[in-house]
Amino acid sequence: MASLANMDIDDFDSDDEDFAQAVLGNRPVVHRRYAKAGEDALLSMIENQLVDRVESKQAFKNIDFLDGTVGSAYLRAKTKNMILGYFKLINHDPAICPSGQIIFRYIATTVKRMKPGGRDKPAPSLRTVLQVWRATNNYLRFQYPNWKENYTSSDMVKIKTYLEEQVTQGNLIKGYWQERNYLGFSVVVRMLTMYIRSAVESGCQNWDHVILHCLGVALTVACSCRPGDVAKSADAPDGMSCLTWDCVNLQVIADELGEVRNIRARLILKFTKGHKDSLNDDKTVFFDSLEQGEHSCACTVKLLLVHALRNGFCYGNTISDVLKDALASRGQRIRWKYPDQPVLSSVGTNLRLQLDTPAPASQIKRGVRKMAGVAGILEKVNARDLRRGTARDLAHLSKTFKGVCGKNVAAGLGHTRASLGKGVTERYAGPVQEDLLTARTKDSFQDRMAPELNEVTYDDILPTVRAQRISTYRINKRLEEDGIDPVDASIQLRRDTADIIRRESIHNGPPKKRLPQPSTNVPNKKSKTGMKPVEVLKDPPTAPPSGHLNTIPTGRQPLRELSRSEMNASQSSTDSSAIDPALFMPSNAPALGMDTPQGPAAAIFEDHTATKPPSEIDLLGARLFEDQQMVDQPQANHYRTVPQPGWNAHVDDHVNGLDQESAATDLDEESEEADAQQLTALEDILWGSSAYERSDGNDAFDLQAQEDFNQQFLALAISDQSPEEGDDDDSDDVGHESLPGPDHQPWLMTGLAWIAHFAAINEFVTSKPLHKMASDEVAKYFPVGNSRNAPTRLKRFCRLGCGSFFWGLNKLDVHQAFCTGPDTEDESDKKLQCDEPGCEMKFTKRGSLLAHKQRIHAFKPMKCQSGCNPEAEDSPVYNTWQEYVRHQKAVHWTLAEPRKCPLSDVCGSETRFKLIGDLTQHLKGVHFLNRAQIDELVERPERRKPLASKGIQCPQANCESTASFDAPGKLRDHLFKKHGIPKDDALRRAEELLGAMIHRPSQVVLKPCPHDACLESFSAPAKLRDHLQKKHSLSRDEAIRQAEELLGAVVRRRPPTVLKPCPHDACLESFSGPAKLRDHLQKKHSLSRDEAIRQAEELLGPVGAKTGRRGPGS
Repeated sequence: MASLANMDIDDFDSDDEDFAQAVLGNRPVVHRRYAKAGEDALLSMIENQLVDRVESKQAFKNIDFLDGTVGSAYLRAKTKNMILGYFKLINHDPAICPSGQIIFRYIATTVKRMKPGGRDKPAPSLRTVLQVWRATNNYLRFQYPNWKENYTSSDMVKIKTYLEEQVTQGNLIKGYWQERNYLGFSVVVRMLTMYIRSAVESGCQNWDHVILHCLGVALTVACSCRPGDVAKSADAPDGMSCLTWDCVNLQVIADELGEVRNIRARLILKFTKGHKDSLNDDKTVFFDSLEQGEHSCACTVKLLLVHALRNGFCYGNTISDVLKDALASRGQRIRWKYPDQPVLSSVGTNLRLQLDTPAPASQIKRGVRKMAGVAGILEKVNARDLRRGTARDLAHLSKTFKGVCGKNVAAGLGHTRASLGKGVTERYAGPVQEDLLTARTKDSFQDRMAPELNEVTYDDILPTVRAQRISTYRINKRLEEDGIDPVDASIQLRRDTADIIRRESIHNGPPKKRLPQPSTNVPNKKSKTGMKPVEVLKDPPTAPPSGHLNTIPTGRQPLRELSRSEMNASQSSTDSSAIDPALFMPSNAPALGMDTPQGPAAAIFEDHTATKPPSEIDLLGARLFEDQQMVDQPQANHYRTVPQPGWNAHVDDHVNGLDQESAATDLDEESEEADAQQLTALEDILWGSSAYERSDGNDAFDLQAQEDFNQQFLALAISDQSPEEGDDDDSDDVGHESLPGPDHQPWLMTGLAWIAHFAAINEFVTSKPLHKMASDEVAKYFPVGNSRNAPTRLKRFCRLGCGSFFWGLNKLDVHQAFCTGPDTEDESDKKLQCDEPGCEMKFTKRGSLLAHKQRIHAFKPMKCQSGCNPEAEDSPVYNTWQEYVRHQKAVHWTLAEPRKCPLSDVCGSETRFKLIGDLTQHLKGVHFLNRAQIDELVERPERRKPLASKGIQCPQANCESTASFDAPGKLRDHLFKKHGIPKDDALRRAEELLGAMIHRPSQVVLKPCPHDACLESFSAPAKLRDHLQKKHSLSRDEAIRQAEELLGAVVRRRPPTVLKPCPHDACLESFSGPAKLRDHLQKKHSLSRDEAIRQAEELLGPVGAKTGRRGPGS
């Protein structure tokens, strides 16, 4: 130790240079390998330094506060502009970092001037202000390197404290303003089913739109994703940043015999939220087709195939061709013609699908709102509620599903918890392959948080697919009631207000019921159509709702026996009993059956429309199916019962849609009856009141007379005769077909029968006469081709069982006002047939037959007698009845220019009327004006007086009389008395020669008084009512009830008397009519007549409102 202490410490020093050389000399070989690492990159930088130095400086100088997706970039740009604008307001230099006080003042100003986003929202949300504050901090951090020195944590605490105080004062809202809704699978199924059912029953403008909306919602639910994951979101990159057909893998699962048992789907979502610009970071979803019929409308596989078939994305125009091609391909997968096209297409301005343009995510959001409106959901729902409902369904599944990465998988791979949390383990394991959609359908979870839906039965009429139009007047009125100035209301606020009005009208009003069909125990009455009716289904497979049979009427009220409010009531949507049978028929596309709980379902069967050799079917190992049992209906042997859930699916494809349309329109258009009661009622509808006096049965019926034109024109309106083929007018031809029953519900079909039906359906609600248009002209307005049937118009059937159908809802309502149900077999044999060569039309009354002959077979060229001058040289001659009617519509029944209601400030109507009759009916039905008051507001065209009839001489060759007969009654008496012709033959001949019909009183049926001791009989219910009141001392209501029950007709009920007191305070008298009050004011209070009338009308309405007169001396 001592020797060590005496040693010089410098002896231990070493030369640093020698030490460095020794270390380098002993370096391992592996480290020498990286001695020149980065040399190539450095040489490249040296070679390009002249360019890189300039570009790098420019990049640093030009960098801006804009990055992220489109939404994030917009928020950053907005934040920057607002901050710089505020700096300018307070004269602060933007080059200097603002102090904490300036930032505090900026946030306080933003809170004070921020407007709430919701309609009824009283204040902005705290979350929105925090988002603005966070974006402001990011901008300060980006723009000013020394921002922490001027903007300290103390300033941040002050701002946070200020925001909490604003919440306490009510200037900010903490939490979420809109309530959460959970649209689980059970709710979505009902929404989709009711949406498609409404399109079937009430019609739609384009079936491609209906399928597209349903597919968007079904994809969002099946993939448990956001709308922007399958459609193109606003912040998605340019191009096809959405789900395309190459990402849709549909595999057909078949057994050894080639029978299709299932179709499995695998979808790859490449543009999910947060991964839109990432490669190979996709979400893969697996699900199968749904088997139950009640789930068909929500089956994503079926909707995908229907959409592809209708728009030509797959190989084949029928489902059998598509599956045949799939079974022959590798992997038995369905091939797509255009794999790069989007699955969800956008809708163009011409209501056509733009197949090469991706649908925006807002399209799915609009679809959710439309379906919620049809389903009667009062709450305001959005597409995010679909995702909430999915999460709730998965959280309440009865069993856990496999394939989810957890701690066990991470431990097996040796991953840490951090790797598991970052998703590293999940990327190793891959996507979950469990069919979560099928698991949700089989689980019986009843969500108590689900929104309330209307309970719908078969008899209920659903709201239409097309949203109800809300007038500007109603929107402004609702905004004023909520304390909002309509002038300051934004477009979005007005749309939200209209949605609220629609939801409230659907949810608060009573469910609209379809008219029940006549009971089978009530004797059938005469049909007004003159055609052989069809039988009404007597034994529907499903029991009707309780009370259904008790509500069946024994007859139909004539239009003139309805009250004013009943005649002017808004018309409801068409119900299922008034639907075109083509909607319920299996389409012309062959199909396969799907797997059911009872076993494998149908296979490909024979296509009757296109001749295919049996070998093409045998290649698939498919067995043919027998046709279903047809419903026994005369004139309609093509109706079939819809398969119920669990059956093997059958598809009948031997009926072509175009053949249905042509067969329906082959019926002559003159099958409607034009009796006096219908003509009177229709004239009131078109003109607002009875405009012309009618002659008795012995007056002449001259074609050149004005009265003749009015009668025949109104008869034409009843018979729905088209003015001319190819005319642009709405020609609502009448036809007769079988009426579908409650068992015809195509939305509940199972298997591929559902696909085949909705891939072919192509009916529209339109005014265009499609059956009279050329095919190339039809293609300009409506989608054609691929699996679709030929475009046809929706047929609206009479709900009383007579078998008539109409194109327009108004014509149907007019017909039903007089229809009394189907004919009996005995009555159908008593038809009067036209005896003209080649004409096979039959009519129930002679007046209809005569009108038919005059218009069709005996029309003579004539000039206009309804306002034009027939004596003028340039007055045109109309060679056909159709030309004459078209002239009347264009000249004498049309206003000079469309005009609004002259009292629109009262009713708020924005409609512009083109026809005089439409405006007149509006003033009469909405404003309750009489004819005299209407004439003061509406200028009517001049009309010529009817020309005097010239009459004819006796047609008998040996008659010596030179008298001229201008009435069929006079000619009948002459033939009977002078020539001894039987009275019936003389009457028939006189009517045919003069083109008029003598009024024949209907046979009077007397029924005895219901009281046993009384021997009197009655035919009119009003007389029986008076008799029961006077002779038997019954109350008026009881007398009316017994009279209606005995005679089967409706007795008019006196409106309740409303008494209003005299406007003079000292007077205690009360009055119900303005005329009595006027006389009282003149006599008792010594008022002048004009002043008395003014006060009476102000209190009780116009004096003489029923007669149009103001009383004597007025």
